[in-house]
Amino acid sequence: MKVAIYGNATKLNLDAQMRLGRIVYLNAQIYLQRQSSVNNIVLKYLNKLKYTRIDYVDIEGLNHAKYGLLLNNKDKPRKPLHKLCRVVEI
Repeated sequence: MKVAIYGNATKLNLDAQMRLGRIVYLNAQIYLQRQSSVNNIVLKYLNKLKYTRIDYVDIEGLNHAKYGLLLNNKDKPRKPLHKLCRVVEI
């Protein structure tokens, strides 16, 4: 399973942590955009879980994933890139 994690959130709420934990539990390949605000917070959380199946991609590389997890600030709505995307508002 391949999951793109992207968005503009600067912190993780409990819902986001639970979804990331589930992705780790499923041993999914994670695609993170190189230059994004969500990159650092997701990496910190994944480092705590000692998870290493992470690829750093440009924005176009996120399309290699079948699933998406959009971590979004409430005041800045964004359209998901993937049809099979879960949106978490922080």
